[in-house]
Amino acid sequence: MDLSRDLSQAIYEYAPGSSVVAGGQVWTSRGLYRLPGRDLVEKSYAVCHECGAFRESMGTVDPVCPTCATPSKSAQRTFTVPEFGFVADRNSTRPGSRPPRRSWGGMTYVLKESDDVHEFSFRVAGGEITTRFGPRGRLVNIADGPGKAGFWVCDYCGSGTPLAISPRPPKHDSLRRGQPCTGPSRRLDLAHSFETDLLRLDLQPVGLAGDRPSHLSTLYALLESACDTLQIAREDLGGTLLPVSRGAWSFVFYDTVPGGAGQALQAQASLPHIIDAALSRVSACDCGPETSCYGCLRGYGNQRDHDELSRGSAAKVLRLLIPR
Repeated sequence: MDLSRDLSQAIYEYAPGSSVVAGGQVWTSRGLYRLPGRDLVEKSYAVCHECGAFRESMGTVDPVCPTCATPSKSAQRTFTVPEFGFVADRNSTRPGSRPPRRSWGGMTYVLKESDDVHEFSFRVAGGEITTRFGPRGRLVNIADGPGKAGFWVCDYCGSGTPLAISPRPPKHDSLRRGQPCTGPSRRLDLAHSFETDLLRLDLQPVGLAGDRPSHLSTLYALLESACDTLQIAREDLGGTLLPVSRGAWSFVFYDTVPGGAGQALQAQASLPHIIDAALSRVSACDCGPETSCYGCLRGYGNQRDHDELSRGSAAKVLRLLIPR
């Protein structure tokens, strides 16, 4: 059986330890496929604990965040790009009464903005919104596994195990030969970079809360409402925060299809309607204003942010963004 996904999805859904149902059987990923004589691309990276800015390097990563000048509190990490695919366990199982639990352990970061940008600004209740749309922006998806702990990946055969399951490199069999493998395992994350259309929103309203949870809550309110307003599938439009300074972030929306499919451009043209719909969405939900639910902000792709999301915080920001 040959299962395929775009690598942007595969690094999450086919990551070592993950299971999928196909052909009436449950298949569990056991590692990364390695070709003899072909090394996988690896880079070092760090994410600022203060503002969330991403930086990568072929060597040592700068220990000080270039966006907010905050020194890093943790060691740099390493990601690899599993461009040759993944290897499933040789033995499949029958599905039980419940489907395998799916998780989305990772984030998306902006590596490079578009060179050819079309800018548009309009007044809102609390100030001004400036939108910048352009093609061929570059993003990177990082999958760091359950608990953000990463994966043990064998340098010889590619066998992988989440660190959340095994805090030490486990003994394993070769994925290809099925015999005990003596290769060393290293802690790695998984990554994939791609180019697509980007839409950046810079907000200058008076009184905008300068904390990341409020921005995240507003981002997901806008994303959900954009998909409803434009009548597009939720998985076709993604979003992330772009740190611009300490306590300040821009919203970035992007087409999840590599190369772009026009969704971000549609969002720019319909932004006033999307903002109105987003405010209605978070104002009418039945969950507590200090939290969120799958009816307002939560979704499959933002699982790790669920505890930080608040529809009340999103509503407070969105009231400042209502077009004049």
